[in-house]
Amino acid sequence: MKLTRWQFICVMISLEVCMTIWLTISPALRAAKQDAWISILLGGGQGLAIALLMGRVSRLYPDQTIIQYSNLILGKWAGKAVSMLYFLAWYSVAAVILRDAADFLQLALFRQTPIYAIVTILLLLMVYINYKGDLQVIGRFGEIAGPLLLIVVGGTFVLNLGNIQPELIRPILSDYGVREIIQGSFTFASFLGEAYFLLMLMPFLTDRKGARRDILWVIAITIVVVTLATVLVIMLFGPYHPAKLLYPYFYAVRYISLLEFIEHMDIWVIIVWLFAVFVKLSLYMFICSYGTAQWLGIKSWKSVIWWFAAFLFFASVLPPNVTVVISDYAQFVWIRFVFPILMVALPLLLLIVGTLRKRSSLP
Repeated sequence: MKLTRWQFICVMISLEVCMTIWLTISPALRAAKQDAWISILLGGGQGLAIALLMGRVSRLYPDQTIIQYSNLILGKWAGKAVSMLYFLAWYSVAAVILRDAADFLQLALFRQTPIYAIVTILLLLMVYINYKGDLQVIGRFGEIAGPLLLIVVGGTFVLNLGNIQPELIRPILSDYGVREIIQGSFTFASFLGEAYFLLMLMPFLTDRKGARRDILWVIAITIVVVTLATVLVIMLFGPYHPAKLLYPYFYAVRYISLLEFIEHMDIWVIIVWLFAVFVKLSLYMFICSYGTAQWLGIKSWKSVIWWFAAFLFFASVLPPNVTVVISDYAQFVWIRFVFPILMVALPLLLLIVGTLRKRSSLP
């Protein structure tokens, strides 16, 4: 059950790009307006720093997951408490992603289909790929989804070149100050913080020494893609209207019309995006099921899949609307708690204490 270097890169591109390009442009526009692309670049710098930190932490004990080495570094009970905090984040964000994907599919394609039916179909597919397959199967699917996602997104940039109005991105650094630009960077930076997958995936990589370099490349690619998408959205619609939209990049895709021949590109983008989201959700199911089995001492991690699937179903269908799921969770949970604590503070603590413990054990 191993991921090759190429599979790891493709899987990480799938999970980093698919939701960041969908959900981080609008918050940056609300905060910094036409300077949102600068916020994205600033958030990208924070994301690179987080990825570097995750790489350092995961290399302390490359043969173990964070569920195991947190006990070695902090002691049994403190280590289990740290693991529990990560579980709370992973379980909740998996439910948020599942509900967001189902809501978007309902909005774009299946308006008459109840949300629970879409959630059920996605869940069954996630269970199948994890229960009948394993991490390697997710990696193989990622080899398709990752490159396809970059190709399709790049194609939407090229096909929209005839529609852009460069003057809409001006003035630069005039109407809004540094505070607004910094504020607009946090959502994107927190999404890039999903480099914390490395804390669980390091033991399953065939090229562990190159993992830190690979994750930095993935983050860099994501920064370029989302920055270009933000610039595209601003040059198409200006900074004010897309700030009110939940999925501004999707509307940029719908704007494509080339000689009245190439139109309705959104359906192809949705299909490829769904592939990437499926990789992301399947990977969340794997790390949550595998990690929970380690935490509870259960020998067969696949037996946990069904319990996790049941939790995901109820957690994703109970919220009344997508605003509660995305906006409230992002504002009150993800950015305020998950981002500073699980992506910065706890990894720093593990790195410092783990490094000191290793040095003290040397003869």
